[in-house]
Amino acid sequence: MATPTVDKVIVTNGLAMQAKYGVKYASKIKPAIDALIAADKTRGMITRLVLLDSATDMHKLSSPPVTNSASPKQNKQAIDGVYDALAPAYLCILGSVDIVPHQELVNPIASDGDPLAPSDLPYACGASYSKQIDHFLQPTRVVGRLPDITGEPGPGYLVGLLKTAAVAQSLPVSAFAQYLGISAKVWKASTKQSLQNTFGNTTDEKIVPPDAPPWPKIGRRSHFINCHGASADPQFYGQQGNSFPVAHAAAQLAGLSASTVASVECCYGAELYDPALADGQAGICNTYLAAGAHGYFGSSTIAYGPASGNGQADLICQFFLKHVLTGASTGEATLRARLDFIQLLSVAEPTDLKTLAQFNLMGDPSLHPVQTAVHAGDAVVSAGSAASTGTTKASAHADSASLRAASRPQRRAHLAALGHLIGSAVASVDSENRRASTGNIKSLLESELRKQGAAKLEVCSFGVKPPTAFARGRGKAKAAATSMGRVEVAVGELPQRNAPFRRLLVVVARQVGNATIIRHLYSR
Repeated sequence: MATPTVDKVIVTNGLAMQAKYGVKYASKIKPAIDALIAADKTRGMITRLVLLDSATDMHKLSSPPVTNSASPKQNKQAIDGVYDALAPAYLCILGSVDIVPHQELVNPIASDGDPLAPSDLPYACGASYSKQIDHFLQPTRVVGRLPDITGEPGPGYLVGLLKTAAVAQSLPVSAFAQYLGISAKVWKASTKQSLQNTFGNTTDEKIVPPDAPPWPKIGRRSHFINCHGASADPQFYGQQGNSFPVAHAAAQLAGLSASTVASVECCYGAELYDPALADGQAGICNTYLAAGAHGYFGSSTIAYGPASGNGQADLICQFFLKHVLTGASTGEATLRARLDFIQLLSVAEPTDLKTLAQFNLMGDPSLHPVQTAVHAGDAVVSAGSAASTGTTKASAHADSASLRAASRPQRRAHLAALGHLIGSAVASVDSENRRASTGNIKSLLESELRKQGAAKLEVCSFGVKPPTAFARGRGKAKAAATSMGRVEVAVGELPQRNAPFRRLLVVVARQVGNATIIRHLYSR
């Protein structure tokens, strides 16, 4: 018997939920899940809950159940099985990392203090389980996470997030045109470029210092933040010289609008930490979602970008928000942002790979904050109706939701094809071909660190893997593709001074022809 069509799959671990919430999982959380499924149905979307640990659920899908909820490998294999069996348009991971873990991807520059880049990227890829980021350069799935609070046994927070998803409605793009843009002063030029690219103006860029929270315009629904962040810290920070004042704080978010969408460059901006590590204060990400935000896009670890101009975190964050503003769901905007970012890379360098891995979507991926534009004459008519009437009646004219639903299968097929194509066209550093830098290039990189007052942590060299699309190349074309030189990287630590976090500088050098191109990237 054919498997019924499913538009959205919610995956979670039932035993982990029960261990965390006890009887309140069945009495409070499960009814809220059922209410979301019912609400999705009224929006023309068939949603199914799958318990990754359930032998019964997983047997029906010919997929192995999770027997160790903390195992990234088992969760990856189980979610792959669910996706292969049901091919949903949306895959929503329900729960924080103590329910369904991030995948533990190896950071190519672990000397920066992050041995791993916790990530949901592999869940968005068809590639089999691996700990290497470069194995996941072909994202094709629309995935997001609706997290509860790590270590928090009360069900109220998660019930609230499920209710937010159930009652969510799309709004006109005009409701998102005005924004809250917050930048550390040291990166004001970079942030200005991001805001101009995303919103077409820089009118409302707030620069810290001298600007400071609480923000009177916090009720605006579009938020773009480029500040410093730290692990298990409920605050973001600005910077001017050796001054690092608070720029945003979880305790100062009163007035956030429901349906807010936030794109956040800060280090650890979407780290799902246990509030017990911060005197009981949940992180900014969790606090946004508690206030009814429809999507929060941020990093699990130390993120990077240039001091001026755009790169890494700047790019992927603005790509996400731009796609939301054109009517994409938050999940589709995440997939498109990843593809846009990959497409820009001639060679995926270590900080590029880390950027791709560390930025994750928090929120139900099926939510469309912005209404899709409907053009005059657009209509959605069933085949039977069209055949019987030979025409389209005014009552059949498309609204935003029906137009999205009708075009969803084609969009997913298009994005899947793009994912395979774009990912196969990018070269990448090879983490298995890594060694210490030597000679003149090592001296050059060490000199660049010294100029910035950074203490050397590591200077290393990576081989480059050619694009897989060239594997079948011949003659000189194949020779050129397989002789792409090396990528040299220096990691240094800047003086911490008054900063309540570590400050990193990464210098990247590549030989292109007779020139050496050098980039300086700073931890956000």
